[in-house]
Amino acid sequence: MPVYKCRTLISTPQDLLRVAGRVPRLSSVYSRVKLLASRSEMPLKQIEREITRDPAVCARLPRLARVLYPALDRDAGSVTEVLPILGGERIKHLMLITAVAAAYRKIKSAQFDMRRFWRLAARRALLARLIALEAPHVDPTRAFVAGLLGDVGHLVLHLGIAVPTLDAQQRAAQCGLPVHEVEQALLGFDYTQVGAVLVHRWRHCEKIENAIEFQMHPLNARDARGDACVLHIATRLAEAVEAGTHLSNWDGAIRAQVWSMTGRTHDMLPQIVDNAAQDFEELAQALTPDLMLPGPKRPLREFAAGEAAVPIAQARAKKLLRMPAAANAPGMQRKIG
Repeated sequence: MPVYKCRTLISTPQDLLRVAGRVPRLSSVYSRVKLLASRSEMPLKQIEREITRDPAVCARLPRLARVLYPALDRDAGSVTEVLPILGGERIKHLMLITAVAAAYRKIKSAQFDMRRFWRLAARRALLARLIALEAPHVDPTRAFVAGLLGDVGHLVLHLGIAVPTLDAQQRAAQCGLPVHEVEQALLGFDYTQVGAVLVHRWRHCEKIENAIEFQMHPLNARDARGDACVLHIATRLAEAVEAGTHLSNWDGAIRAQVWSMTGRTHDMLPQIVDNAAQDFEELAQALTPDLMLPGPKRPLREFAAGEAAVPIAQARAKKLLRMPAAANAPGMQRKIG
Protein backbone atom coordinates (compact mmCIF):
# COMPACT_ATOMS: atom_id res chain seq x y z
CA MET A 1 0.00 0.00 0.00
CA PRO A 2 1.39 3.43 -0.85
CA VAL A 3 1.80 5.84 2.05
CA TYR A 4 2.55 9.55 1.68
CA LYS A 5 4.19 11.84 4.16
CA CYS A 6 3.91 15.62 4.20
CA ARG A 7 5.16 16.78 7.59
CA THR A 8 3.04 14.00 9.06
CA LEU A 9 2.26 10.53 7.74
CA ILE A 10 -0.70 10.33 5.32
CA SER A 11 -2.06 6.83 4.87
CA THR A 12 -5.79 7.34 5.43
CA PRO A 13 -8.45 9.98 4.67
CA GLN A 14 -8.40 10.88 8.37
CA ASP A 15 -4.68 11.65 8.11
CA LEU A 16 -5.36 13.84 5.09
CA LEU A 17 -7.99 15.89 6.88
CA ARG A 18 -5.55 16.51 9.73
CA VAL A 19 -2.97 18.07 7.39
CA ALA A 20 -5.28 19.77 4.87
CA GLY A 21 -5.29 23.02 6.80
CA ARG A 22 -7.02 25.01 4.07
CA VAL A 23 -10.26 23.00 4.35
CA PRO A 24 -12.78 25.54 5.66
CA ARG A 25 -14.74 24.81 8.80
CA LEU A 26 -18.50 25.17 8.80
CA SER A 27 -20.07 28.05 10.66
CA SER A 28 -20.83 27.31 14.30
CA VAL A 29 -24.36 28.48 13.47
CA TYR A 30 -24.90 25.19 11.64
CA SER A 31 -24.16 23.14 14.76
CA ARG A 32 -26.40 25.25 16.97
CA VAL A 33 -29.32 25.20 14.50
CA LYS A 34 -28.95 21.44 14.02
CA LEU A 35 -29.37 20.92 17.77
CA LEU A 36 -32.37 23.24 17.95
CA ALA A 37 -34.03 21.63 14.93
CA SER A 38 -33.68 18.20 16.56
CA ARG A 39 -35.98 19.13 19.46
CA SER A 40 -39.49 17.71 19.49
CA GLU A 41 -40.85 21.26 19.70
CA MET A 42 -38.66 23.45 17.52
CA PRO A 43 -38.07 27.00 18.80
CA LEU A 44 -38.44 28.72 15.40
CA LYS A 45 -37.71 32.19 16.73
CA GLN A 46 -34.48 30.99 18.33
CA ILE A 47 -33.49 29.17 15.12
CA GLU A 48 -34.15 32.33 13.14
CA ARG A 49 -32.00 34.38 15.51
CA GLU A 50 -29.15 31.88 15.16
CA ILE A 51 -29.33 31.90 11.35
CA THR A 52 -29.27 35.68 11.15
CA ARG A 53 -25.97 35.67 13.07
CA ASP A 54 -24.22 34.53 9.88
CA PRO A 55 -25.03 36.88 6.94
CA ALA A 56 -23.63 34.48 4.32
CA VAL A 57 -25.85 31.64 5.54
CA CYS A 58 -28.86 33.92 6.02
CA ALA A 59 -28.64 35.24 2.45
CA ARG A 60 -28.40 31.80 0.83
CA LEU A 61 -30.91 29.78 2.81
CA PRO A 62 -34.18 31.16 1.33
CA ARG A 63 -32.85 30.88 -2.24
CA LEU A 64 -31.76 27.29 -1.73
CA ALA A 65 -35.07 26.45 -0.02
CA ARG A 66 -37.04 27.70 -3.03
CA VAL A 67 -35.04 25.45 -5.37
CA LEU A 68 -35.12 22.40 -3.14
CA TYR A 69 -38.81 22.61 -2.23
CA PRO A 70 -40.88 23.67 -5.27
CA ALA A 71 -44.03 23.89 -3.13
CA LEU A 72 -42.61 26.97 -1.38
CA ASP A 73 -43.88 30.35 -2.48
CA ARG A 74 -41.41 31.69 -5.06
CA ASP A 75 -41.79 35.11 -3.45
CA ALA A 76 -40.60 33.82 -0.07
CA GLY A 77 -37.44 35.85 0.28
CA SER A 78 -36.55 35.74 3.96
CA VAL A 79 -35.69 33.23 6.64
CA THR A 80 -38.82 34.31 8.55
CA GLU A 81 -41.06 33.26 5.65
CA VAL A 82 -39.30 29.99 4.91
CA LEU A 83 -38.73 28.39 8.33
CA PRO A 84 -42.37 27.80 9.43
CA ILE A 85 -43.05 25.71 6.30
CA LEU A 86 -40.08 23.36 6.82
CA GLY A 87 -39.79 20.49 9.28
CA GLY A 88 -36.80 19.77 11.48
CA GLU A 89 -35.08 17.38 9.04
CA ARG A 90 -35.48 19.80 6.15
CA ILE A 91 -34.07 22.65 8.20
CA LYS A 92 -31.03 20.55 9.13
CA HIS A 93 -30.40 19.53 5.52
CA LEU A 94 -30.84 23.09 4.30
CA MET A 95 -28.51 24.42 6.97
CA LEU A 96 -25.80 21.95 5.98
CA ILE A 97 -25.77 22.80 2.28
CA THR A 98 -26.09 26.49 3.04
CA ALA A 99 -23.21 26.36 5.51
CA VAL A 100 -21.05 24.42 3.05
CA ALA A 101 -21.75 26.88 0.23
CA ALA A 102 -21.00 29.83 2.53
CA ALA A 103 -17.80 28.32 3.98
CA TYR A 104 -16.34 27.08 0.69
CA ARG A 105 -17.21 30.15 -1.39
CA LYS A 106 -13.82 31.79 -0.85
CA ILE A 107 -11.67 28.88 -2.03
CA LYS A 108 -9.67 29.89 -5.08
CA SER A 109 -7.09 27.87 -6.92
CA ALA A 110 -5.23 28.28 -10.18
CA GLN A 111 -5.19 24.50 -10.71
CA PHE A 112 -8.59 23.40 -9.38
CA ASP A 113 -11.55 24.57 -11.45
CA MET A 114 -13.98 25.80 -8.79
CA ARG A 115 -16.49 26.85 -11.42
CA ARG A 116 -16.67 23.30 -12.75
CA PHE A 117 -16.78 21.91 -9.20
CA TRP A 118 -19.87 23.94 -8.29
CA ARG A 119 -21.58 23.43 -11.64
CA LEU A 120 -21.22 19.66 -11.31
CA ALA A 121 -22.38 19.81 -7.68
CA ALA A 122 -25.53 21.72 -8.65
CA ARG A 123 -26.25 19.45 -11.61
CA ARG A 124 -25.65 16.28 -9.59
CA ALA A 125 -27.81 17.45 -6.68
CA LEU A 126 -30.80 18.29 -8.87
CA LEU A 127 -30.53 15.02 -10.78
CA ALA A 128 -30.21 13.02 -7.56
CA ARG A 129 -33.34 14.63 -6.11
CA LEU A 130 -35.39 13.83 -9.22
CA ILE A 131 -34.09 10.27 -9.53
CA ALA A 132 -34.89 9.66 -5.85
CA LEU A 133 -38.57 10.55 -6.31
CA GLU A 134 -39.22 6.99 -7.51
CA ALA A 135 -36.62 5.20 -5.39
CA PRO A 136 -37.98 3.16 -2.46
CA HIS A 137 -36.74 4.28 0.96
CA VAL A 138 -34.69 7.20 -0.46
CA ASP A 139 -35.58 10.69 0.70
CA PRO A 140 -35.23 13.20 -2.19
CA THR A 141 -33.88 15.90 0.11
CA ARG A 142 -31.25 13.53 1.46
CA ALA A 143 -30.35 12.56 -2.11
CA PHE A 144 -30.00 16.25 -2.97
CA VAL A 145 -27.54 16.81 -0.11
CA ALA A 146 -25.52 13.72 -1.09
CA GLY A 147 -25.46 14.95 -4.67
CA LEU A 148 -24.21 18.36 -3.67
CA LEU A 149 -21.43 16.87 -1.53
CA GLY A 150 -20.61 13.88 -3.73
CA ASP A 151 -17.36 15.35 -5.08
CA VAL A 152 -16.22 17.31 -2.04
CA GLY A 153 -13.49 14.71 -1.45
CA HIS A 154 -11.70 15.87 -4.60
CA LEU A 155 -11.59 19.41 -3.25
CA VAL A 156 -10.11 18.19 0.04
CA LEU A 157 -7.51 16.10 -1.83
CA HIS A 158 -6.51 19.16 -3.84
CA LEU A 159 -6.21 21.32 -0.72
CA GLY A 160 -4.18 18.69 1.13
CA ILE A 161 -1.98 16.96 -1.49
CA ALA A 162 -2.45 18.87 -4.73
CA VAL A 163 0.36 17.38 -6.85
CA PRO A 164 -0.51 13.68 -6.51
CA THR A 165 -4.21 14.56 -6.90
CA LEU A 166 -3.59 16.33 -10.20
CA ASP A 167 -1.27 13.53 -11.21
CA ALA A 168 -4.07 10.99 -10.63
CA GLN A 169 -6.51 13.01 -12.73
CA GLN A 170 -4.05 13.30 -15.59
CA ARG A 171 -3.16 9.61 -15.52
CA ALA A 172 -6.85 8.63 -15.41
CA ALA A 173 -7.61 10.83 -18.42
CA GLN A 174 -4.68 9.49 -20.43
CA CYS A 175 -5.32 5.83 -19.61
CA GLY A 176 -9.11 5.92 -19.79
CA LEU A 177 -9.43 4.60 -16.22
CA PRO A 178 -11.88 5.83 -13.56
CA VAL A 179 -10.19 8.47 -11.45
CA HIS A 180 -11.11 6.79 -8.16
CA GLU A 181 -9.26 3.64 -9.25
CA VAL A 182 -6.14 5.63 -10.05
CA GLU A 183 -6.39 7.46 -6.72
CA GLN A 184 -6.58 4.12 -4.94
CA ALA A 185 -3.44 3.01 -6.77
CA LEU A 186 -1.54 6.21 -6.01
CA LEU A 187 -2.77 7.13 -2.57
CA GLY A 188 -4.30 4.03 -1.00
CA PHE A 189 -7.69 5.78 -0.77
CA ASP A 190 -9.90 7.85 -3.06
CA TYR A 191 -12.09 10.93 -3.10
CA THR A 192 -15.26 9.05 -2.12
CA GLN A 193 -13.69 7.90 1.15
CA VAL A 194 -12.32 11.37 1.84
CA GLY A 195 -15.75 12.94 1.26
CA ALA A 196 -17.44 10.41 3.55
CA VAL A 197 -14.95 11.08 6.34
CA LEU A 198 -15.50 14.83 6.00
CA VAL A 199 -19.31 14.45 6.21
CA HIS A 200 -18.85 12.13 9.19
CA ARG A 201 -16.90 14.89 10.91
CA TRP A 202 -19.98 17.12 10.59
CA ARG A 203 -22.13 14.40 12.26
CA HIS A 204 -25.05 15.08 9.96
CA CYS A 205 -26.48 11.87 8.46
CA GLU A 206 -25.00 8.38 8.25
CA LYS A 207 -26.93 7.50 5.09
CA ILE A 208 -25.44 10.49 3.28
CA GLU A 209 -21.96 9.39 4.42
CA ASN A 210 -22.56 5.88 3.08
CA ALA A 211 -23.99 7.13 -0.21
CA ILE A 212 -20.92 9.29 -0.81
CA GLU A 213 -18.48 6.56 0.18
CA PHE A 214 -20.09 3.89 -2.02
CA GLN A 215 -21.22 6.05 -4.93
CA MET A 216 -18.85 4.26 -7.32
CA HIS A 217 -19.78 0.79 -5.99
CA PRO A 218 -23.36 1.35 -4.78
CA LEU A 219 -24.32 -2.31 -4.40
CA ASN A 220 -21.62 -2.63 -1.72
CA ALA A 221 -23.25 0.01 0.49
CA ARG A 222 -24.16 -1.23 3.94
CA ASP A 223 -27.15 0.80 5.14
CA ALA A 224 -27.91 3.16 2.26
CA ARG A 225 -27.83 1.05 -0.88
CA GLY A 226 -30.73 2.92 -2.47
CA ASP A 227 -29.13 6.29 -1.71
CA ALA A 228 -25.80 5.12 -3.14
CA CYS A 229 -27.50 3.85 -6.31
CA VAL A 230 -29.26 7.19 -6.81
CA LEU A 231 -25.99 9.08 -6.34
CA HIS A 232 -24.17 6.65 -8.66
CA ILE A 233 -26.54 7.40 -11.55
CA ALA A 234 -26.68 11.14 -10.77
CA THR A 235 -22.88 11.40 -10.70
CA ARG A 236 -22.37 9.74 -14.05
CA LEU A 237 -25.32 11.52 -15.63
CA ALA A 238 -24.17 14.96 -14.40
CA GLU A 239 -20.72 14.41 -15.89
CA ALA A 240 -22.27 13.35 -19.20
CA VAL A 241 -24.55 16.40 -19.32
CA GLU A 242 -21.70 18.78 -18.50
CA ALA A 243 -19.58 17.15 -21.22
CA GLY A 244 -22.39 17.66 -23.75
CA THR A 245 -22.89 13.93 -24.32
CA HIS A 246 -26.09 13.07 -26.19
CA LEU A 247 -28.12 10.77 -23.95
CA SER A 248 -29.20 8.54 -26.82
CA ASN A 249 -25.58 7.42 -27.10
CA TRP A 250 -24.93 7.20 -23.36
CA ASP A 251 -25.57 4.26 -21.09
CA GLY A 252 -23.15 5.18 -18.29
CA ALA A 253 -22.34 1.49 -17.77
CA ILE A 254 -25.10 1.41 -15.14
CA ARG A 255 -25.84 -2.13 -13.94
CA ALA A 256 -29.40 -3.43 -14.17
CA GLN A 257 -29.58 -3.98 -10.40
CA VAL A 258 -28.66 -0.33 -9.80
CA TRP A 259 -31.49 0.79 -12.07
CA SER A 260 -33.93 -1.46 -10.22
CA MET A 261 -32.91 -0.01 -6.85
CA THR A 262 -33.91 3.46 -8.05
CA GLY A 263 -37.12 2.59 -9.87
CA ARG A 264 -35.79 4.34 -12.96
CA THR A 265 -34.84 3.26 -16.47
CA HIS A 266 -32.57 4.67 -19.16
CA ASP A 267 -35.62 5.85 -21.13
CA MET A 268 -36.57 8.22 -18.30
CA LEU A 269 -33.26 10.11 -18.35
CA PRO A 270 -34.06 12.76 -21.00
CA GLN A 271 -37.11 13.93 -19.04
CA ILE A 272 -35.15 13.91 -15.76
CA VAL A 273 -32.37 15.97 -17.33
CA ASP A 274 -34.88 18.45 -18.79
CA ASN A 275 -36.61 18.87 -15.43
CA ALA A 276 -33.30 19.38 -13.63
CA ALA A 277 -32.23 22.00 -16.17
CA GLN A 278 -35.17 24.22 -15.19
CA ASP A 279 -33.68 24.91 -11.75
CA PHE A 280 -30.00 24.62 -12.61
CA GLU A 281 -29.08 28.28 -13.10
CA GLU A 282 -31.05 29.38 -10.04
CA LEU A 283 -29.36 26.79 -7.86
CA ALA A 284 -25.94 27.58 -9.29
CA GLN A 285 -26.40 31.28 -8.55
CA ALA A 286 -27.68 30.54 -5.05
CA LEU A 287 -24.65 28.40 -4.23
CA THR A 288 -21.90 30.66 -5.53
CA PRO A 289 -23.17 33.79 -7.27
CA ASP A 290 -19.66 35.00 -8.08
CA LEU A 291 -18.46 31.78 -9.74
CA MET A 292 -21.27 30.41 -11.84
CA LEU A 293 -20.81 32.23 -15.14
CA PRO A 294 -20.20 29.73 -17.95
CA GLY A 295 -16.58 29.30 -18.91
CA PRO A 296 -14.42 27.16 -21.14
CA LYS A 297 -13.18 23.83 -19.85
CA ARG A 298 -9.73 23.99 -18.36
CA PRO A 299 -7.48 21.20 -19.63
CA LEU A 300 -5.51 19.13 -17.17
CA ARG A 301 -2.12 20.69 -16.63
CA GLU A 302 0.85 18.95 -18.17
CA PHE A 303 3.58 18.16 -15.67
CA ALA A 304 7.14 19.09 -16.36
CA ALA A 305 9.83 16.50 -15.78
CA GLY A 306 10.70 16.27 -12.10
CA GLU A 307 7.46 17.89 -10.94
CA ALA A 308 4.80 15.24 -10.31
CA ALA A 309 5.80 12.73 -7.79
CA VAL A 310 4.00 9.48 -7.49
CA PRO A 311 4.94 5.98 -8.63
CA ILE A 312 2.32 3.24 -8.69
CA ALA A 313 2.27 0.39 -6.23
CA GLN A 314 -0.72 -1.77 -7.04
CA ALA A 315 -0.80 -4.48 -9.70
CA ARG A 316 -4.27 -3.51 -10.90
CA ALA A 317 -2.83 -0.26 -12.27
CA LYS A 318 -0.15 -1.88 -14.42
CA LYS A 319 -1.28 0.19 -17.37
CA LEU A 320 -0.11 3.29 -15.60
CA LEU A 321 3.42 1.99 -15.34
CA ARG A 322 3.85 2.54 -19.05
CA MET A 323 3.50 6.26 -18.49
CA PRO A 324 6.59 8.33 -17.65
CA ALA A 325 6.92 8.82 -13.92
CA ALA A 326 8.31 11.98 -12.39
CA ALA A 327 10.20 12.67 -9.21
CA ASN A 328 8.63 13.03 -5.80
CA ALA A 329 6.58 16.10 -4.97
CA PRO A 330 8.25 18.78 -2.87
CA GLY A 331 7.81 18.15 0.82
CA MET A 332 6.44 14.64 0.36
CA GLN A 333 7.95 11.21 0.77
CA ARG A 334 6.58 7.85 -0.15
CA LYS A 335 6.96 4.73 1.94
CA ILE A 336 5.81 1.20 1.33
CA GLY A 337 3.95 -0.29 4.25
